[in-house]
Amino acid sequence: MKKHLLKSIAAALAVTMAVPSVPLHVQAEVKLSLSESECVISKGDKLNLDIDGEKEKSGKYKTSKKAVASVTKKGVITAKKAGKSKVTWKKDGKKYICKVKVVKAPILSKSELEIKTKDKKEVSIKKYGNKALKVKWSSSDKKIAKVKKGKITGVSAGNATIKAKIKGYKKTWTRKVKVTVKKQGSKATPTPVVTKTPAPTATPVVTKA
Repeated sequence: MKKHLLKSIAAALAVTMAVPSVPLHVQAEVKLSLSESECVISKGDKLNLDIDGEKEKSGKYKTSKKAVASVTKKGVITAKKAGKSKVTWKKDGKKYICKVKVVKAPILSKSELEIKTKDKKEVSIKKYGNKALKVKWSSSDKKIAKVKKGKITGVSAGNATIKAKIKGYKKTWTRKVKVTVKKQGSKATPTPVVTKTPAPTATPVVTKA
């Protein structure tokens, strides 16, 4: 009985070893998508789109409004002027869209500022809705004026330049504020009054009788 059982087991093992194992290759479906479905870009800046799960050259990029935003074969968007556009990557009849909004380049709320020692004044940045912008402030002379998050403090009498480096996706803008610091108690520089030049008196016309 034992011999018969051992022979059966040996035969089963031989059959198992004789049949080659067939590897199963199950390829999961790759879901494609753009790295950005919508974005806000400041004029003059660039944004590089990517295709998640595929090589970009296998498809083609296209923009709906070249005057607003152009796009290269590699998906680099250039913001040209304020407006809206759609950048599309197409492959095998399928489209993947990024809604692009181009806004004006960032500027400061002031270009010149007069302040007294120990006083504070704030300068803001007009981003026109671009929340992706990052700002770094600096002063040409911290002994005269210092700055933190756009708040300028007069330290001592003199002149200084406050700089704001505004970084977008690829581009960095440098905006400046000329600051004049005066001592406490000193009079502020009066704003010049522009007077209008009186119109010349018309020469009377002499008519003959």
